[in-house]
Amino acid sequence: MMKGFFLAWWYHKAQADIRQFDVRPGTMYFVVGVPLYMFRNLAVCTMKWILTIHSSRRYSNKIAVWAKCGEIRECYNR
Repeated sequence: MMKGFFLAWWYHKAQADIRQFDVRPGTMYFVVGVPLYMFRNLAVCTMKWILTIHSSRRYSNKIAVWAKCGEIRECYNR
């Protein structure tokens, strides 16, 4: 139950960070309102999550995936 809470918290924190700080300055390439670099970051984080063996590090990578998804969702919704 606590793991689900933290995943949701990081997801919403990432959305709030995009609202507060926006995307990287100078970003030029977007797909449906989402900077292209965010898709690359999501792919890298997802691969780390899938390929990590140690459970605590795996969970940290899962949190990073949820945060990237929150960023992408916020950019898409704007």
